[in-house]
Amino acid sequence: WNGGDLEDNPLLKGIADHGLAAAPALKTLRREVWECACQSSMGLYKVPRQSVEYAYEPLDQFYGILEEARGHGGSTAAALETLGLAAGAAPR
Repeated sequence: WNGGDLEDNPLLKGIADHGLAAAPALKTLRREVWECACQSSMGLYKVPRQSVEYAYEPLDQFYGILEEARGHGGSTAAALETLGLAAGAAPR
């Protein structure tokens, strides 16, 4: 679909994968995404905006990350090992 009438848009017809729209939306709305993140964690305001990288992660793949974060599937030690960090590591 290259524009034109909305009735021909495959996303509106339910033909295309709606996940295809996530990456362009993230690119377009990165300022708003950053502001939402900063408002939920005020310490992020100290991070230079140009040093932040954005990426889209499908929700079904993100559930594993949420389980790890909630402590259902691992420990802090395992997370640090995966990231290659030592306990108490400081940001660069």
